[in-house]
Amino acid sequence: MTIETARPDNYFDNIGAKKPHVKSKVNSDACDLSPQRTLHCQCGRILMEFGGRYRLDAPRVAVWAGLNDTAMLKAAIPGCHRIDWVGAEALELEIKVNLGVVHPVFKGDLVLTDIVPAASYTLTGKGRGGLLGFAEGAADIILSDDGDGTELTFVATGGASGQIMRLGKAVIGSSAQKIIDGFFKRFADAMGVSITVLPPQA
Repeated sequence: MTIETARPDNYFDNIGAKKPHVKSKVNSDACDLSPQRTLHCQCGRILMEFGGRYRLDAPRVAVWAGLNDTAMLKAAIPGCHRIDWVGAEALELEIKVNLGVVHPVFKGDLVLTDIVPAASYTLTGKGRGGLLGFAEGAADIILSDDGDGTELTFVATGGASGQIMRLGKAVIGSSAQKIIDGFFKRFADAMGVSITVLPPQA
């Protein structure tokens, strides 16, 4: 199958999919899919790096279209009240997060750049949790053919203020990988396809 990397608007019109909510060119050879790491930056924020590899039983074009369908994304994000396109390369969303003793509603903005249709993108997001401080992150997603299915590689870096991390350590810290795995499993369910979690690359 040959996939043309034309302008995103033309591409999505041709395949009948919604516009993308993602961004970036990524070199899969450079992806570090080692176990989750927690880093501390000089600004006082706590950063996490994590990733995963998944095989979806669907062609690449279908997976790409699903990643740009707000209904499927909403179904895959726990607590998502709203996710809407506000521009050709921008989304807004609201998520109610369970941080134990508090249940803040995060409002965030997602920005897309360097979209390579049906191949890769980088999604950058930043949200405000009111008095809880800031949370932000970026994720690279790479799609490649795997027989009749698609291999999806996900590499992300996320950060939050110390206050959020203290209140939500169980959710944002040690369970971050489970949250990411859960997102893609729910995404596959929304697509109506099977998914397999693949081992990290050596």
